[in-house]
Parts: sequence; C-alpha cells; structure tokens
Amino acid sequence: MSEIAEATGLSAGAIRTDRMRGRWPEPDGTAYGVNRWYGETATAASAGRGGDRRS
Repeated sequence: MSEIAEATGLSAGAIRTDRMRGRWPEPDGTAYGVNRWYGETATAASAGRGGDRRS
C-alpha cells in the first residue's frame, strides 16, 4: 500500500479508510494474499478526491 500512497499522494491510512468505507475499487488481482492494483486503477480512484494529501 505504501507504493500506492506514494504514487497518489494519499496517505496509506486514507487508502485503508477508503477501502473500509467502500470508496476504493476492488483489487485488480490478488497473489499470495497481497492485493494488487494497476497504476491506472489507483490514479483513477484517487482523482478528484479531496483531503488527506501528503505534501
């Protein structure tokens, strides 16, 4: 999740919260118990989202 946080500018906590509240898409795949999202998916999910951006 830290790679997604770094790429989107969102904190890992914000992404976890969005997932729990149903505001983050399902993973593009899961391998060995690890959820994986493509860069395009993460970028689209974070587009237009306000708040918790890291500087």
